[in-house]
Amino acid sequence: MGATTPTAAQQRLATTTTTENATAGAFAQEQLNFRDRLFATVSARMDQNSAFGKRQKNTIYPSANVSWVMSDESWFPKIRYADRFRLRGSVGQAGLPPGTTAAITFLNALTYPSAGGESPGLVLQQLGNLELKPEITTEFEGGFDLGMFNDRVTLEATYFAKMAKNELFQQPLPPSSGTGAGSQWVNLARVDNKGYELALDTRILDTRMIAWNARLSGSHVRNKLVDIGTVQLAQPQGARNVVGYPLFGLWDRPYTYSDANGDGVIVPSEITLAPADSFKGSTLPEYEAAFSNTFSLFRNRVHLNALMDYRGKFWNSYTIGSNRCVSAANCAAINVAGSPLEEQAAAVAAATGALRNTRWGIFQPNDFIKLREVSLALDAPNSFVNRYMRGRSAQLVLSGRNLATLWTKYPGIDPEANRQANGNDDLGTPPAIRYWLARLNISF
Repeated sequence: MGATTPTAAQQRLATTTTTENATAGAFAQEQLNFRDRLFATVSARMDQNSAFGKRQKNTIYPSANVSWVMSDESWFPKIRYADRFRLRGSVGQAGLPPGTTAAITFLNALTYPSAGGESPGLVLQQLGNLELKPEITTEFEGGFDLGMFNDRVTLEATYFAKMAKNELFQQPLPPSSGTGAGSQWVNLARVDNKGYELALDTRILDTRMIAWNARLSGSHVRNKLVDIGTVQLAQPQGARNVVGYPLFGLWDRPYTYSDANGDGVIVPSEITLAPADSFKGSTLPEYEAAFSNTFSLFRNRVHLNALMDYRGKFWNSYTIGSNRCVSAANCAAINVAGSPLEEQAAAVAAATGALRNTRWGIFQPNDFIKLREVSLALDAPNSFVNRYMRGRSAQLVLSGRNLATLWTKYPGIDPEANRQANGNDDLGTPPAIRYWLARLNISF
């Protein structure tokens, strides 16, 4: 309605860019085997990348892992129902190169007023870094595998510790540097990740007509920003990085509230603001789990699979709810008598400048359980495929993904609706798309 030309309701934009990046390297690996019980692998990779600073030499990433099937040793005690026990451990390094032009100093063309009109000139657009090198990640893993009941049950347990150093960071530059960007890529930060993983596989039924396999896996991961050098990090409302805390944690000013006059309505004078900002929680889940069931029916010709997953102990900013209350004054917390005092306090605190418009009450727990996927696979009889399709085998697969949120603490539309990479804002973001797929696989 109201358009007077064919292009009034659209914008046209066309751009083109060219990015060139080259990596030269070498890789060597040696595998060792002792009596089919002790296995070891050592390797090393050497890289040189065009994005490295000119003074950065080749980077070497070593790795090693060992696996020992202890249950095959003659001295290993025989334990009833335990069939196999294997210890394993590994350590290694990996690297992430900088952006293509991060280490390069380059200029930008500008025009300047002069007596005769305008004169061409140049300004320093980016201050490069001859010392720029890749991020280096060192990871250690250790664990064991235990097979029980004739390998019908398998337990896997792993502990890991990962340290990322020389993390790439845009260090702010003083105005006297004269650059257009105002920052320089440097290797500064260090981030640690530690946690454990558990997985349990079971073959519950195994007959000619029906087989049932289940897998339950879970992990606990904690990350921490260990060091950022001398850089002064920004302290915005919401997601920020603070040394000693998880990356992209949610921060703001806490408060307490009390319905002093007992009228069931929270007003600014009934909210007390804390003297300093505090850490609310991580925007990255500390706990994750998945539970899958696979059924094979009619002599392995029909396969039914269902997958549920869980993510817990992390937070999101319920910005859609906040905007309704603060910007539009169109939410139940400020319009419906008898609304929970906690929700009223969150809306009032976010809308009141004297309370620093704190979003402390807008940060909500993001835990959820989802029915992630269900699939059905049907194998056609080989005789039918050979005769009518001139092939060897055929399979029809029907599947659906992101089917339902079974439980969540998050008050928004979808706990996975995040408009930013660090997952701390749901404003204007649609929920995860539910889709259905049908696929026919034929081999000849």
